[in-house]
Amino acid sequence: MTATEGANGRGPDSSDLAGSPFVERPASAPEFSFPGSEPVARGLALLAFSQAVYVLSGYFVNIVLAKRLGPVEFGLFGLVLSILVWLEITTSGIGGLAVVYAGRHGLPDSLRRAFWRAQAAASAGVFLACLLPSLAAWSAGSRTGFLLTVASFDIAVIGFYHLGAGFLNGLRWYTAQSASSLAYSVSRTVAMVSLCLAGLGVAGALAGNVASSAFGLLACLAFLSRAAGKAYKGGACGMDVLPKAPAIIRESLSFVAIPLLYSLILFMDIFFIGALRPGNDVGVFVSAHTISKTLVFVLYAVSLAAFPAFVSSFAEGDHKRALRLFRGLGDFMLGAALPLALFFSAFSRPLLESLFGGDYGRGALSLALLAPAHFLLMALTFFIYVLFAAERRKSALLILGAAAAVDACLQLPLISQWGPGGAAAATLFSSLAGAAVTLAFIGKALGLTLNGRRTLLLAGLSLACFLTPAVLSAGTAGRAAAFMVFSVIYLLTLRRAGLISARELAGWYNMVRGRPPGGNDVGAVP
Repeated sequence: MTATEGANGRGPDSSDLAGSPFVERPASAPEFSFPGSEPVARGLALLAFSQAVYVLSGYFVNIVLAKRLGPVEFGLFGLVLSILVWLEITTSGIGGLAVVYAGRHGLPDSLRRAFWRAQAAASAGVFLACLLPSLAAWSAGSRTGFLLTVASFDIAVIGFYHLGAGFLNGLRWYTAQSASSLAYSVSRTVAMVSLCLAGLGVAGALAGNVASSAFGLLACLAFLSRAAGKAYKGGACGMDVLPKAPAIIRESLSFVAIPLLYSLILFMDIFFIGALRPGNDVGVFVSAHTISKTLVFVLYAVSLAAFPAFVSSFAEGDHKRALRLFRGLGDFMLGAALPLALFFSAFSRPLLESLFGGDYGRGALSLALLAPAHFLLMALTFFIYVLFAAERRKSALLILGAAAAVDACLQLPLISQWGPGGAAAATLFSSLAGAAVTLAFIGKALGLTLNGRRTLLLAGLSLACFLTPAVLSAGTAGRAAAFMVFSVIYLLTLRRAGLISARELAGWYNMVRGRPPGGNDVGAVP
């Protein structure tokens, strides 16, 4: 179904809209189209691929640095990078807002210039606010201050990269967005590893991170310049008043809050471990964190691909399309990502020892708990983005803030009792509570629910098939053999229960290729 068909075809019944924010689109509202826009299924495939490359490149960088630097220096690198990522989020909100504006109004030059000016002001302010304290600490002889000074130059660049990616995402130019992400990932790997191995150590790796952000920004600019003048809705902006830079910055603050809060939950355990358990424990915990974050980056592609489609569905009052998308992506996360999380839990020690070395095997318990925790955290993030698309921003931020507060309250007592494993347990509990509350709120406020039967079957099968090998088998080889057998059982059971079918897979494949969906529920979403 195209956006036009969603607005002109049979809309949802009044009973479907009861208690939800969906409103029928006025007949006089103009219809818009974007040259080169792509379906969500293709976007999901492309962005998942680019995110997978990003994860693999991150693995390679972290493995090389962990072996080159050792646990203490690698822990320092991980701590500085975690602080940097958290600070950089404050410059990324304008890119999130750009998704909404580009999705609704296209990308005329006037709107694009307004967003670039706002981004310049925001990036400069945050950069100076971070640079000056780190310079002061460096001048006082702090090595951490020196490393933060080097790392902070990335703040001046990365916000512009997120803005360019936001424009591409809002216009649903997923191929260009994915290509820009690939350019960033590859350059990041080459620059960080090369400078570290050249003898510059942690400082070299952080400098390479700055260079890769600049390269990713250039890739985004190249794609946007090729499409300049094409991404109009009806040849005009469609806005009565263009937003000014201060207004854009104010409105973007809510979009800063989402990644800021979920990244706070994501990295809070590292911050607490760094403060309470300095030394080898930090490096070991960062290695476990690196593997489990695979789920974060891969599942983030779901939110990236789906957000503009949810925005248009809510704007057009198309409840049925939003419900198909919500349920289809929910099934995808449960059916594909949950087994991966359980795989990381079952093979936590051999994964750590084979990738990072024997010294890192002590993080097995942390990885076993972090894997399902990060799966739940990204499910929570997906639900939060749905609320944002429905303009339920205040409720979304309250729920996410409450989850972060619960995590902060649990970290200290659980770390004191169980060490790094306690930090992972705190993240697991807060993510589970946040995801459950948000899902219930979405069902009540928006009328979007998961299919109960499919959800229970997918979750139950995953737990039964992918935790059983860890319980029954001793040793890595026996566990791996059992895991392969149960994976086959899992797929056959899904097929037998009707949870996957050739028709459904063909619908996904056709949408990835850009062909008509042929009635597939998920593929029917543009």
